[in-house]
Amino acid sequence: MLVFLHPSETSAYSVILTGLVGLTDKGTLKEGAPGFILLAPQGRYTTHLYPGYDSNALGWDNWYRQLSLAGAVAVGDATYDENTDAASIDHFVDAMIATGKVDRQRIYMMGWSNGASMALLYALNRPWVAAAAVYSAPDPFSALFDVCTQTPVAIAAAGDGQARVFNPRVPLMHVRNDCDIGGICPNGSRFAAGVRALGGSIEDVIVDSGKPGAFVRRLMRHR
Repeated sequence: MLVFLHPSETSAYSVILTGLVGLTDKGTLKEGAPGFILLAPQGRYTTHLYPGYDSNALGWDNWYRQLSLAGAVAVGDATYDENTDAASIDHFVDAMIATGKVDRQRIYMMGWSNGASMALLYALNRPWVAAAAVYSAPDPFSALFDVCTQTPVAIAAAGDGQARVFNPRVPLMHVRNDCDIGGICPNGSRFAAGVRALGGSIEDVIVDSGKPGAFVRRLMRHR
């Protein structure tokens, strides 16, 4: 199954622009088994730490990073609920698994822009995600107007400056432009460094604007 998370300011119907819908009966996620289930959840209107009219729009909240597998977490006298969007994605994934048609070993994440950021955050926190490949993702731990940037860690967080992730070695691919909007290129490089510090695997694919008419991939791999 392939889970696609849409960009902010758009709806789940934007999956039509990706070409994925036309591949559902012939694309291959498992050798010898053409076709796949495509799940495209709908985001919600919520506050984003993005500039201008994107500060409150349809999309995903990757700034609240409590994605514990245990759900709500108590710290002292305070209880922190699970990220609402992660819980919603969990719900729809569980509903599809309940049909008996999903290979639990082959659940993949894709996303675009704000949806890409949420897809990366979700994949890093859900052991049932086999891999994620996204386009143009702001760093889900530190981007733009984020007032509480955090470093992802694979152990219990030592303070507010860290965010624990529960699937740190999930294979990731991030495709982005070297001249992307909002400084996403250097922002993406910082994210890649953070994943590598976790011992994770990421292919950081940069489309080079210095080569007009051609897509030049500069791959930075870590195994």
